[in-house]
Amino acid sequence: MSNREKLFKLIIILIGTFFAIICVSPIFILLNSSFKGLKEIYINILSLPEHLSFKNYIEAFDKLDFMTSFTNSILITVASTSLIVLFSSMAAWVLVRYKTKKKYLSFYGVCFCPIYSISMCHAPFSGFNESIKSNEPIWYSHYVYWLWM
Repeated sequence: MSNREKLFKLIIILIGTFFAIICVSPIFILLNSSFKGLKEIYINILSLPEHLSFKNYIEAFDKLDFMTSFTNSILITVASTSLIVLFSSMAAWVLVRYKTKKKYLSFYGVCFCPIYSISMCHAPFSGFNESIKSNEPIWYSHYVYWLWM
């Protein structure tokens, strides 16, 4: 391997490491803060906890009815994933078998649809209309909200 290839490989590794740290650091901060008290978090959020405290987890289980929420999340995840796999495999079969000019248009439409629909589903629940004190039609606020995302 030449020096240029080694340098290129090193640069790729450094860039990958940088992005890995950026992706993992919020998870580290979340887990680290979950074992701290509120005062410790305010003093230094990045420091390790002085003593491990499971008080936050116990409080979350007691006050938030965590098991019911967890069960609901599992049920919704399993049902939606099953339906997505079923309908996606049927759509893929049709896209592969039939040779039409509209095939690519429908493929890109299906690829774009989740991006657009997710942002539209979140707009009514975000309080966006109330926050801007708008009397505009609801589709307008959805469109603006989608642009801001």
